[in-house]
Order: sequence, then C-alpha cells, then structure tokens
Amino acid sequence: MVNTTQSKLSSKETAKLCAEYFLCGFKDAFAWPSSLITIYGYILFKSKATLFTSSNQRNDDDGIYAPFLTDTIVALTYQLFWVYPIFLLSFVLNAMWYQEIADHAYQIHHGNPVNSQWTYNRALGLIAAEIYRAVLFMNYLFFATTIYILPIVGPIISFIFFCWIYAYYSFEYKWINRGWKLEQRIQYFEEKWAYFAGFGFTFTVLTFFIDQFLSAGVFALFFPLYIIMANNARPMPRQDERARFSSSIPYRLPVFWVARKLNDKLITCFS
Repeated sequence: MVNTTQSKLSSKETAKLCAEYFLCGFKDAFAWPSSLITIYGYILFKSKATLFTSSNQRNDDDGIYAPFLTDTIVALTYQLFWVYPIFLLSFVLNAMWYQEIADHAYQIHHGNPVNSQWTYNRALGLIAAEIYRAVLFMNYLFFATTIYILPIVGPIISFIFFCWIYAYYSFEYKWINRGWKLEQRIQYFEEKWAYFAGFGFTFTVLTFFIDQFLSAGVFALFFPLYIIMANNARPMPRQDERARFSSSIPYRLPVFWVARKLNDKLITCFS
C-alpha cells in the first residue's frame, strides 16, 4: 500500500512512490487475459517469419523474378481495392462504437453520464474547445513522432509520450462523461503522470514496434478494452500529495507543455 501520511519525502522516496504509482497503472491496464498477448505475439512472430522466408526465397532464386513481380502486382491491387478500404471502414466504425462502449462502461461503474443543457452559446464554446483540443493533440503527436529521430534518447522519449497519450485517450471518455472540461482533464492527468505512464505502457508495447498500418489495426482492436479498464480504474495518487513530494521531482509534470506552446504559436499566427 502507498503511504498517505503528509511527511516530506526525500528524492529517493519520492521516486519510489512514483514507481509504485507506475506499477498501479500497469496493473490496472493488465486486467485482461494474458492469453491475448500470447496470441498477438504468435501472430506477429508468424507474420515476420513468413516475410523473412519470402525474402530469402526471392534472393535464392532469380529465375522466379517474373512470377514474383506478377504476384506482387496482384497482391498490391488486392490490398489497394479491398484490404485498405475494408480496413478504413472498420476503423471508422470502431471509432463510432468507442463512445457507445465508453458510455455503457461508465453507466455500469458510475451511473448515468453528466448531461448539461444545450444552448447556442454552449454549443459555440464546445466547438471552439474541440477545435483547440484537436489541434493540441495533433501537436502532441507531431512532437512525440518527430522526437523519435534523436539518437539514443529519441525513441525512449517518444515511447514514454505515446504511453501517456494512449492512457489519456482511454480515460478521456470517462472524464467527458463526468462533465470535466479540457483544462480539468489535463490537470488531473499531469498530476498523476506516473500512474498514466504505467497504464499506457502495455498498449504502447503492442503498437510502438510494428509498422504504422498494423499498429493502427492493433490500436482499433485493443482500444475498447482500455476504455473499459479506464472506467474501472482508480488512478493514483487518490488525494493531493503535493506537500509530500520532493522538490526535485514534480508533483505535476507538464506532459502537454510542448503541445500547448505549439498551440499558442498557431493561435498567434492566425490571430
């Protein structure tokens, strides 16, 4: 159990406490059958083994270049006119179902979502907030993706930022159903940064190390599970422990600082 007394902690003790929060998030995001990971790993291994075998066969036998070229054209045509459209359609349908899944999970664990009365001014405010939110996360993903190119530390930083954004995506439905505004959601998230890094860790492992096309499919497959688990989770810390944290480790980590700065720049440019 996490100690909740209000005594000041040293840097080492604060780091240990953050590690406990990380593990709590990791456990909360691991509340689904481990056999799914085994199946996923098996499919990924088999697909890579097949590609490796095909590559070796092409190198070993130059005489089959023409049939291979024909097969490649047929395969690309099949993917272009059948696989990709079906994939995009399923992804759109999944996105439409995410909200229904989130609402149902919220009702099971917390009751009915908060419903505010719709007015013209409120509708305009929501539209403006959604535009700001969309640009904010676009900037966040831009930073998380481009930072990857830095030698050595780039992939590590990128991985951590994807852990956070996947966790945020999973919990945002719950927070919206509670009636929280964007600023409140971000503050809550940044104050529990260690927990959310742990919660998004397994999801990032599933999607970070594979190609973008397959990653999007895996995301669409597993995201509903994380929405459900987020509705059942209780992020740590569960009370304000700002006074306990060592000054060398921030209680609120500005995860969205870069994205917000980019947003401010864009607003300044267009204002």
